[in-house]
Amino acid sequence: MVDEDIKNFDEPQIYRVSKYKFAYSILVLIAIIVSTVIEKIPTPPPICLASFVFLAIYLLLPHTYKLVISNEAISSINYLRTGTLEWNEIAEIENKNGSLLLRNQDGSVKVSVNQQIDGYPEVI
Repeated sequence: MVDEDIKNFDEPQIYRVSKYKFAYSILVLIAIIVSTVIEKIPTPPPICLASFVFLAIYLLLPHTYKLVISNEAISSINYLRTGTLEWNEIAEIENKNGSLLLRNQDGSVKVSVNQQIDGYPEVI
């Protein structure tokens, strides 16, 4: 049974944030647009538009996160940075806001394991 699990892990495993959370984010944005239209605001003030853009960025950017796990290494790919650690380089594991933060010996490479990915318990 253990050999079967190892054989299935030969291919890199890719984990992303749940598609349900992405759909929820889209629904929230649609609800805000609909409520603005229903209120019949003729020309929304620029601050309102800027707030909507920031809200859209806040809701949609987490969906760019991807975690790739292989037999050799673990990588987190995000909109701001990419970090890759080989398994033997991991020197420190920290729980940060419910997510795991993996670091190498000198702290120059960090890999974040987001708790919102599908299969988080499997990754742990």
